[in-house]
Order: sequence, then structure tokens, then C-alpha cells
Amino acid sequence: MKSCVLGICLLSGGLYLVSIAGCAGSSGPERASVSGTVKLDGAPVEQGTIAFIPTGPKGGPTSGDVIEKGSYSIAAAGGPILGEHKVEIRAMKKTGKQLKVMPPATSPTGFVDETVEAVPAKYNSSSTLTQTLKSGHNKFDFDLKSE
Repeated sequence: MKSCVLGICLLSGGLYLVSIAGCAGSSGPERASVSGTVKLDGAPVEQGTIAFIPTGPKGGPTSGDVIEKGSYSIAAAGGPILGEHKVEIRAMKKTGKQLKVMPPATSPTGFVDETVEAVPAKYNSSSTLTQTLKSGHNKFDFDLKSE
């Protein structure tokens, strides 16, 4: 009985390893690298995020990056799949107001800077931006306007 159970376990383990090898060999959908710049009212976005969201019939994973000093860069390994994408860009700005910190959060002064979305909704939550990713490297620069 023990040898039969051991044989089933070995067979199951062997099939599992073959299935893993099969998965490792498949490359999935082709991905592209993408980089560029992001400006808001002519000035580089100091800090923010950019996301490429597939809009094709098959969908796919969203890819994104941090925007720093007006630039972003996504390597092909984790980049967007090829095809049409909606682009969402976000960046926060300080309002000049301070907010009292409520537990469990902490702050040395008991206050934090209030921030609001600096980028209009037409470029993020209600984005009208689209780009088509092609094989290889893609370069997209965005010059956004507050209104």
C-alpha cells in the first residue's frame, strides 16, 4: 500500500514538474518597452505615476511606472502588451494646508501636508489618452494642460 501511495505521489510530482516546465517555456503575449516625458502646463511632473491599461478585446495586465522629474521608463520584461491602451497619469500637489494626524497614523509634528490630485480627471480617472504599443521600444511624451 505504501509503495502504491509513493508511486502516485511520484507520478503526481512528475506531472507537476512537466506542467511547470511547459509554463516556463511559454512566453505569453509580447510586451514592449516604453519611455517618455510628462509635463503639466509646460513644466515637468516632479513625481507621479503613469499606467498603460489594455483596451483590446482580450484585455491583459496593466503596466505602469513612477514619473520622476518629468520622465518615466518601463522595461519590456514588465511592460505593456502590444496593442491599444488607455493611459492614466496621476500626480499629487500640496495645497498649503496642514491636516491633523488621526490615530493610528503618526507624525513628529502631529500634522501632515494636505495634497490633492494635480492632474485633471481627463488624464486619469476619466482618461481620454490612448496610445498603441508596437513591438520593440515605444516613446510617448505627454504635454498635459490643467484646463
